[in-house]
Amino acid sequence: MTIQSQTQPFLLRQAIASDASQISDLINQSWIHTYADTGIMPSDFVANINSTRCESLANDLERLEQSKSGIDAEFNVYVVAVVPLTSNSVVGVCQIQATPGEPDETTGCEVILETIHVDPRYYGTGVAKALVGSGIRLFQEWYDRLNGTDESKLYLSLGVKAFRSNYRALSFYKKLGAVHVRDFVTSAYGGREREAVALKWESIHSIKE
Repeated sequence: MTIQSQTQPFLLRQAIASDASQISDLINQSWIHTYADTGIMPSDFVANINSTRCESLANDLERLEQSKSGIDAEFNVYVVAVVPLTSNSVVGVCQIQATPGEPDETTGCEVILETIHVDPRYYGTGVAKALVGSGIRLFQEWYDRLNGTDESKLYLSLGVKAFRSNYRALSFYKKLGAVHVRDFVTSAYGGREREAVALKWESIHSIKE
């Protein structure tokens, strides 16, 4: 699948193991800018997470490549946006994770938008929205193979969580039609309690185009 930005085409595809280094670099820079520089998370905590990200991601993507279904045991889906004209540079990544039969306790959803990151140079090009849509379609293909194509799939909801101070992320989710579920406090990232927000789409097919 290829989408056209205002400047050049982007190719959306499932991530592969050889993407691990570029993906981790992209996420690491995003974490520094979004969390460490703003004080949302301690800088040393972000640095520690970033230092192990590439190896962990490479292992995840290798498992995905070895899986005949394209989904690993943790039901992860990774989609990347690449720019073919610049040696297939990765400029965006989306991760969707499912927990069949075990709804997430914060959002109440069995499908979670776990990660969405885009190179700041490509903000406003539609890449983020296209990544989410592509990730959902890839997840749906897996779900259909596993469960068939009955109508029950239409009622799978999609959840997402963000820190209350991450205004860009919250605005993006709401523009795509996500609705507020609950406010909560978490100390999962660095030990200090922080306010966060849980949102959801009632159906994985209700994301606004």
